[in-house]
Parts: sequence; C-alpha cells; structure tokens
Amino acid sequence: MKKFNLLPRFFTIFSIVCGLFASCGGSQKPASVEPQVATPAPIARLTIGRDSVIRVRLSSGSSQSYDIYIPSQAKSPETTPILICFDPHGAGRIPIDKYKKWADKFNIAIAGSNSSRNGLDATQGQVIANAMISDIHDRLGFDKRNMALCGFSGGAKVAINAIGANSDITKLIYAGAVTQLNAAHSLNILGFVGDQDMNYSDLLQFDESIKSTNPVSALIEFSGKHEWPDAAVFSKAFYWLAIRSANTDSSYVKKNIDDFITTTKRINSKSESLSATYQECSFAVFLLDGIRDVSDYRDVMKKTEPLAEYQKSVANRKESITYETNQKQILMQAFQSQNTDWWAKVINNYKTSPKLSDKRLLGFISLGCYSYSNQLLAQHNTDGAEKILAIYEMADPTNTDQLYFHAMLNAMQNKNPEAIKYLQKAVANGFSDLNKTESEPAFISLRNTSSYSLIVASLKKTSR
Repeated sequence: MKKFNLLPRFFTIFSIVCGLFASCGGSQKPASVEPQVATPAPIARLTIGRDSVIRVRLSSGSSQSYDIYIPSQAKSPETTPILICFDPHGAGRIPIDKYKKWADKFNIAIAGSNSSRNGLDATQGQVIANAMISDIHDRLGFDKRNMALCGFSGGAKVAINAIGANSDITKLIYAGAVTQLNAAHSLNILGFVGDQDMNYSDLLQFDESIKSTNPVSALIEFSGKHEWPDAAVFSKAFYWLAIRSANTDSSYVKKNIDDFITTTKRINSKSESLSATYQECSFAVFLLDGIRDVSDYRDVMKKTEPLAEYQKSVANRKESITYETNQKQILMQAFQSQNTDWWAKVINNYKTSPKLSDKRLLGFISLGCYSYSNQLLAQHNTDGAEKILAIYEMADPTNTDQLYFHAMLNAMQNKNPEAIKYLQKAVANGFSDLNKTESEPAFISLRNTSSYSLIVASLKKTSR
C-alpha cells in the first residue's frame, strides 16, 4: 500500500491574559502586565494509506469519524481535489463505494461523514461538518479551494448550511433535498434530482431561485427515485471537480476537458430526447464557459428551445408540478381526516399510474409518514402511530425506517415477537445502524432474547 506522505504544519494559538488592578489609596498605579503567549502546539499530521478506505477519528476520544479514500495515483494533498460527502444516515462508505471508480479515473479523493445524520438539528450538523472540513485541511493538508461539499437528502441540507460558514470553499453539490442557502461568497453549484423524487419540485424551484444570485449553477435530472445518483449520472460531478479545481496541472485539466467533449458528442449522436440533449448542452456550458468555446452548445440550445416537441415537454412539466402541488395539499389534510381505506385506494391509484408525478407523490406520502410516526412514537402515542404506520407500510413496504418504526411500536405494545420480525425485516432490507438500535429505549424488553442478540450480532458484522 502506498502512503500519503504529509509534511508537518504548525499553527500558533495566541492567548492574551489581561489583568486590571485597582489602586489602593494614594498614588499607587496599576501594575503593568505583559501579554502571555501560549507555546505553539503542533498539529498531529496523519499518514494515510492510498487505494483503500481508511476510517479517521477527529481526535483522541472523539466519537466523530469519517471514511476517506485516496486513489493510488493522486498527487500531493495540496493539489488533489476532494469530495466531502454527507449521507442522511451517517454512512460515510456509501458515496465512496458508489463513486470509487470515478475517484480512480480522475484521481480525486472522497471523504464521507459517519457522524452527520438525520435527526440532528441544523446547528449540530454544521458543527460536525465544520470539524470534518477543518480536520481534512489541517491534518491531511487538502486545499479548501479544491474541496467540494456534497450531500444527499438530509445530508444535502448539511452541505448547504456548511458552505455558508466556509468562505474558502466555493463548490457545492446537492441531491434529493434543499434548504435555504445563506452564503455571502460566490459559489459554483451543481444539483441532482431523480424524476421520481418526492422533492422534485422543491429542487427545481431552488435551482431557479439561486440563479439570480449564483448564476454559475446547474441541475441534472436523472431517471430515479429519492436516492444518491447512480454512478453514470454522477460522473458529471467528477468532470466538474477535475476541471474547475485550483492548483491542478494544466495537462490534467486539458485531458479531462477533451475527454468530456468527446463523451458529450457521443451522447448527442444518439437518438436522445430534445430535453436530454438540451440538458447535456446546458451542463457543458456550465462546465466549460470561460475556459473553452461553448458557442456550439449554445447554438444547439437556441435551436432546440422553439421546437414544438421541446415546448411540449416544458409545458407538460409545468402542468405536472401544478398537479403535484395540489395533490400534496390534499394529502397533508388527509393525514388528519381520512381513514386507512381511503389511503389504500389513493396509494393503489398512485402505484398503478404511469405518471412520474404519481410516483413522486408516493414518496411524498412516505416522507409524511416518516415525520408523523417519528413524532407520535416519541410522544408514546401508539394509537396514532399505528394508523400512520399502516399507511406507511402500504406506501413504502420495504422502507427501513418504516420497518424499524414498526418494531418500535410493537415493542411499546409488548408484542415482542412482532417487534423482532419487523426488526429482522429492517436489517434484511438494509438497515445497519447498530448504535441507534442498541440505544433505543423501546427495545429494553427485547435485549435478553436470543433473537435480538442475533440481530445485534448481524449489525456488528455489517457496521463499518
């Protein structure tokens, strides 16, 4: 295994102690006190192995950690771009495992937080993000100008909040969710949204709103649900980071620009829809404007815009969003007023519908059920939680949060065999949060059972 050899760097902490002494009668004057300077403390640098995923803890005894992958061909940290990722479940390995092949192709490092997760408030998320950013800069030596903050779902909100507090970082990637952007510095922003994502309309509106203040932005739509973009779609983020990072070798940048242009030409040569072609050209302008001639891409966009097929797709999308907005208002009221029979009919209609907007509405129901059931279980309102979880299960039968909440509900109702079954289903469908399981008060009555012990043992094997 090759090693990432890092030179030591030092910082100085100045601590000034001021003493004020009042005079005690006569003409006694205050004593003169010289400022005291603390002894400079060295930053303990790390030697990180390349070409394997390494877990890093921020400091001795700290519970915060992140996973990091540095490709074998990456150069010094000062010139290596790095993608700093936030997953909604604190699974730092997910973006690394998903995008590792692009990290190798572009010689870009990836780090994923294991501490930032849904359920924390915005302040807690920002503290975690800032600490991780500082650690990667101070101990590993990565240049903040070469960093991009990236997040999916609740992790996207963490990334958006964190970039406002880090003026040296100018690149932001968001996917699946958004929050208010409060940044005083200029940003380069790239978004991803699946056409079946329940937050689809929110991300479109966010993209439109930031263009007035952050014109260097783009939103990539892909075929998918509320999820991290698949590797093929996310290659655009790596082209962007490779081409737009600071202090990178000019030949490296030129090679990636030429490769992107060739790839784009291959895409446009296929029988793509006009919307897909327009999006590819729009992204090319976003990526290359100012460093390469983009007039060809602009010409394609200009010629596409008035075409009837393209105009029809734009009109259909607007109509779909209007319909979706109205349906969401109905569904929000229905959580309070409608019984499970009504919900069963609505959910079945959405599931059998060919419309993408109805697929997104299924996701919206799932998200609403998550929020309501989480609150009701925290309040020990088992009757209310039981109704919402019945809807949740109909809308999203394999969702790990739904299965986990069902396990909690049954445990609260002293239905231990049912609780174990739901917990087993949650693990089988990908639930892997060992700490959450072991700290859950509802599972106290399960902990002395052999079935629960087997579940915990399996979580220990899969947890990283």
